[in-house]
Amino acid sequence: MWTQELHETLEQNDFGLILSAYKNATILHDEWYKAWHHWALFNFDIVSYNENRQQRNRTGGITYVVMAVDGFIRSIALGVSKARGHVQQDILRLLTLWFRYGS
Repeated sequence: MWTQELHETLEQNDFGLILSAYKNATILHDEWYKAWHHWALFNFDIVSYNENRQQRNRTGGITYVVMAVDGFIRSIALGVSKARGHVQQDILRLLTLWFRYGS
């Protein structure tokens, strides 16, 4: 999160560093809702970034979709009893990805 906050606008060069930090959080704390939520949310943001840049490349972009879906499913499962407000947002984002890329 702090790395994201340093940059007002994200650039593709920053994606790897930020993704690795979130991935490490999910590995170190695999039962922590917030780690999975932020992992999924950042992947979702990358998908949105690529869509805004008209880079809907199915080979590169679909990887972020898959990682976002996996992260949202895990965060929803972990956050049902703890973070209901965020879980509802995660469900809506998961449905958004499903309807856009579920074919």
